[in-house]
Amino acid sequence: PLTTRNGWGATLIDALDTIHIMGLEDEFKDAAEKVKTINFDKNDGEPSKVFETNIRYIGGLISAYELSNDRMFLKQATALADIMLEAFDTPTGIPWQMWDVQTGTGSSESGPSTLNNLAEIGTYQLEFFRLSQHTGDPIYHKAAQRVYDVILDQNEPKKGTPYAVAGLYPIFLNINTGKFLAGKPNLGGGSDSFYEYLIKTWALSGFQLQRCLDMWNESLQGIKKYIVSRGSDKRLYMGIGDDEGLDSISDTFTCFFPGTLALAGRLLDDKETIELAHQLLLSSYNTFSRMPTHIGPENFGFLPDGDDDSDLFKSQKAEIKKYGFYLDRPYYLMRPEVIESIFYFYRITGDEKYADWIWEIWQGIKANCEVDGGFAGLRDVRVGREG
Repeated sequence: PLTTRNGWGATLIDALDTIHIMGLEDEFKDAAEKVKTINFDKNDGEPSKVFETNIRYIGGLISAYELSNDRMFLKQATALADIMLEAFDTPTGIPWQMWDVQTGTGSSESGPSTLNNLAEIGTYQLEFFRLSQHTGDPIYHKAAQRVYDVILDQNEPKKGTPYAVAGLYPIFLNINTGKFLAGKPNLGGGSDSFYEYLIKTWALSGFQLQRCLDMWNESLQGIKKYIVSRGSDKRLYMGIGDDEGLDSISDTFTCFFPGTLALAGRLLDDKETIELAHQLLLSSYNTFSRMPTHIGPENFGFLPDGDDDSDLFKSQKAEIKKYGFYLDRPYYLMRPEVIESIFYFYRITGDEKYADWIWEIWQGIKANCEVDGGFAGLRDVRVGREG
């Protein structure tokens, strides 16, 4: 099926590895025939996100190649990457947020500005490193690593500025200068995969890219000190924070972090880190398990342990008393982050309870989100599809 992500079939390509792993041979062959015909020089007439093109298309094609050993997928991944490298042709080498492959022009989501965010400049390093490995051409790896060069060279942590704590990076920056502009550090949307790619790129490199590990360790120290906070229900949550204080609000994107943290703990043989990951997993899963639908909200808030609740609305206080957190945005948009983190723990520990947790969530999704032809979001996880 064609999608709005350039009209090349994002869902099809993103699902290639799943189709192959499930042994759906006929479907995989059909998909391969479609992929073979795609012309990445043409789009659906609209600019698209560069990082989404990378993770959905280039990542999907590389995975399909590694599973099937069909070089057609690698050829297509390389062809697309060569086109997308044009988006990195900026004064700093930090890519545009949006790129039109037909006109060769860049923009931001909000228009012609040179704004981009942390996640969307730091989510190339895995795919581009792997592509350089497979092709023997270092150009992709160098382009992705250049992003780290610039943000480290152009920004020094300084109290009273948007970048106040070493390793806790603000969300927004100017691609022409590489300097951070605004956005309090957090692990949610706009930041999340930047941190995820640090530890995973280090691992993918055969543990050779030491800078990635150093950046991860520095970030983790700041995360522990300023972003992780115990709630009034005694669970550990992830908020928005720096040296000026914590905003006790979170989104479902942050729920990727327990899984990534557990992976880091496993790779580094660090039991303390795995335990922290487990504590964060419990609060993340709780946002799903406490709902009658077994589905969690887009955004939620918590009351830091020992804080006064006088600033909260009556309804928020009631939900904190009932659930341990309150729902800030009660809708669900098919986000997978909680399931992802639970799956990491299932793989790391082998404990079947984590598989049961995932099954419970899946049953909730199937009961509340299934529609003709697929699945749709849910307006209110407290009510379900009838709401």
